[in-house]
Amino acid sequence: MALEMKSACEQCGKSLADGHLAFICTYECTFCPYGAAALEWRCPICRGELVRRPGRVPPAETALSATETAGALNSGVG
Repeated sequence: MALEMKSACEQCGKSLADGHLAFICTYECTFCPYGAAALEWRCPICRGELVRRPGRVPPAETALSATETAGALNSGVG
């Protein structure tokens, strides 16, 4: 299941378009760097640690398709 990749900080409302640095908890509450620091890197809802949200590579930039990746993993190549 893919991350929701929310588009705004839940602390201050700042835009977090794809590619912007953001921090999330295990429930995907999403915060900008300033919001996360203001919360001392703890989610105010679950009290979980806020960690850097992973980025996504646009589909046109991926090196291998899902089928090619599965084939490489099954063959031991790569």
